[in-house]
Amino acid sequence: MRRMLDEVLAANPNVALLLTEFGADSVPGYHSRARDLWSEEYQADLLQAIFRLVEDYPQIVGTFPFCFSDYRDPSKVPNGYWSELNLKGVVSYERRKKKAFGALHDIYVGGNKKLGR
Repeated sequence: MRRMLDEVLAANPNVALLLTEFGADSVPGYHSRARDLWSEEYQADLLQAIFRLVEDYPQIVGTFPFCFSDYRDPSKVPNGYWSELNLKGVVSYERRKKKAFGALHDIYVGGNKKLGR
């Protein structure tokens, strides 16, 4: 992601950038000490890493992680991890907080520079 941001901002040095629709799927209740793909830990760690990266770029003026809640998505092909749900939410389809919810809370309340704190 850093390489992509460097390329975009080098080509457009006087442009303010709004970073949107980033995140990862996580299966509600699936936890992994190894931060396995689909785990709540992986999703939370990815969001934290992106926000740490964003702080290195003054041209990035804001962010919109994707998304608040898991939702039904008829384009998703059911497999062993989901059943027609997009699982990128920081809360589950049933509106239970995932680990990423706490990560975003800490970022927003804890003083991320992009939020003016």
